[in-house]
Amino acid sequence: MSSPLRKALRAITGDESAASHALPPLSAAELAEVKEFFPLQKFFVIGQPHSGGGVLARVLNVHPDLYCGTGAHFFTRIPVLTELFAQPEEPAAAPSAAALRVMADFLLERQAHPLGKTVAGDQSQNELGGRAVQEMHHLYPDASLIHIVRDGRDVLVKQRLQELTGGAAASTRRERTRPADNVAIFAPGWLSEATRQWTTGVSETDRLGHQLYGESYFSLRYEDLLARPFDMLAKVWAFLRLEADGLEAKVAAEIAQDEELVLDKSPQAVWRQFFTPSDKNIFKENADKALLKWGYEVGVDWE
Repeated sequence: MSSPLRKALRAITGDESAASHALPPLSAAELAEVKEFFPLQKFFVIGQPHSGGGVLARVLNVHPDLYCGTGAHFFTRIPVLTELFAQPEEPAAAPSAAALRVMADFLLERQAHPLGKTVAGDQSQNELGGRAVQEMHHLYPDASLIHIVRDGRDVLVKQRLQELTGGAAASTRRERTRPADNVAIFAPGWLSEATRQWTTGVSETDRLGHQLYGESYFSLRYEDLLARPFDMLAKVWAFLRLEADGLEAKVAAEIAQDEELVLDKSPQAVWRQFFTPSDKNIFKENADKALLKWGYEVGVDWE
């Protein structure tokens, strides 16, 4: 980092004698001062990769008062925002929590404010599970958190197909037409670890969402968004203190032109096309409690 930038960051921190790059939480006084310059209401949409967060962001943007960007990854991917400017050899150069909040607010509002929006947010795939909620609360204790969850079996199919195609997005249409007996996509070790990661990610995000955000935390299932799009969107907008009147037709039009949403409405889950009996047993061993909690199964004897 250049010397002029180091000096600028020192000026921003207001604390030349800081002994550690670990930042204290944003204080109430700092928050009030930041909001004088960046007053828009803030929210964040997070979910495990391949859980429908991008789809939710697109349809949320139908609302005339809301803007949801994508992929800021302030809290959901390494390095998180609080680490970006950390300098172990010169910790005093690290910006304060207030400075980092200003940076993030600027990025959130730069698109929303010119459009006349009153609510600004971001959707990012959560690669850090519960840690993302902790990092978010450190800088955004006043924000609203929306957690989208998808059946972990479908999530892992999507993830594995993407890996097998070298990172290219898997075709939803192709996934639904390939017969299960011609496909073997999971290695047992991979599936066990990925299942544990999904379970831990959704469980810790939900636990800390309730614990840290309370009534400012809202969770929904991707499958419910597909089944009842306007009803679920109306609930999310109400959670953000926005009215949904007159938007049902716009929501229907947005969904009709989204191929991923149209195809995902198929009643048969994607995972049934790919999971072998052995795959099912591995998933049961590691994720049965999560499937029951989120209502994806009603017992442990699913097939």
